[in-house]
Amino acid sequence: MITSSSFPHHLTAYASLGDRLIIFDNHLKQCLRLNCSSGTALARFEARQPLALRLFGWDCTAECRLQAQWATLEQLQQKKIIAHVPQFYGKVRTSLNKW
Repeated sequence: MITSSSFPHHLTAYASLGDRLIIFDNHLKQCLRLNCSSGTALARFEARQPLALRLFGWDCTAECRLQAQWATLEQLQQKKIIAHVPQFYGKVRTSLNKW
């Protein structure tokens, strides 16, 4: 839950369905551990990363988030768990109250 009192309105938001899924969390942790956690793994990632992505700030963590999203969707579709694609990394506003 994210709450911000520095704005003119009180805003409470929760992570999107996709990034709250345990399946997604498992894929993300595995990718980060294998590709971003050691100097050797990170060097391997950076060596195969296209220059254009590097220039736009696409790092190992961003790549793992994207790979985890696709792996999660594939797994959910194979098991026929979902009827639609869940949102990832968006925020759902649950309240917007003036002080």
